Amino acid sequence: MLKSQRENTSVAELAHIFAGYQSGDVLKDVSLRMCAGEVTALAGPNGAGKSTLIRVLTGTLLARTGLVRCNKTETSLVPQEIALYPWLTARENCVAFSMMDGASRRDAGIGASNALDMAGCTQVTDTRVSRLSGGYRRRVNIAVALMSSPKLMILDEPTAGLDADAKRVVQDVMRRVRDAGCAILVVTHDFDVVEHLADRIIVLAGGRILRDESPGDLMDTIFAGQRPVELLLQDAANEHQAAFLVAHGAVCYGPTRWVVLQKRNYTDVGPLSDAMAEAGLRIVEMRVREPNLSDAYTLLVKAEA
Repeated sequence: MLKSQRENTSVAELAHIFAGYQSGDVLKDVSLRMCAGEVTALAGPNGAGKSTLIRVLTGTLLARTGLVRCNKTETSLVPQEIALYPWLTARENCVAFSMMDGASRRDAGIGASNALDMAGCTQVTDTRVSRLSGGYRRRVNIAVALMSSPKLMILDEPTAGLDADAKRVVQDVMRRVRDAGCAILVVTHDFDVVEHLADRIIVLAGGRILRDESPGDLMDTIFAGQRPVELLLQDAANEHQAAFLVAHGAVCYGPTRWVVLQKRNYTDVGPLSDAMAEAGLRIVEMRVREPNLSDAYTLLVKAEA
């Protein structure tokens, strides 16, 4: 099992990586470093290169150029789709996967008890996976990944499809894994889960890293003393109205939902409302709120696009 202390040592490093397939490079000059006891969130739009990056880190795809320092035998992947035998119990799954990696039945049994405890699954140790909730299946999947005592754990959308309570439990499991000294790379767009957990957030777009910094630094960079004003329109903006909104610094969050940034000390939204009305835009709701990490990501990716 994992060590109980955090160590500020590198467990994975990529330097100037170019990687892809026959159609061409997907990752373009990607460099990053992950350390023990550190949680790194990875986000990006579809086609950004997240899956390719995971394949490079797990050793299933060789980089064309660049340096890769990542021991695939010390790296565990928890895929987005549950990868368990439904007719086996939680414990039997841990033992089976561990023995496939060469462990003896005795060692696998000891490791299973520890892994299930760390993943918060002691209550369902002897329950068949087919009878477990989505949240418990996710946690058993994490327990299976812990069986190899990884130094780097990659979680691909670990909270997808889970309710709020199950998300909080998975978040707690990630904290325990981190505190045991394992580096975590979590691929997610569920920023509520990682906003107060991640040490860094990497935003990937077009195969390149747009940002690699702490959530707080990313927020400061994107908002710079501003906060979002959210506009809910009665009808979707037409082409002319959309151009008008963009010219006024608004960013489209959906057909009838737009966000514009205003200075934090500016509280009069009347001129903005009047300008929208003159453009024929009927605002159902206008809300001034505090920015969050999801806003920072959306604004960054929209600006890049």
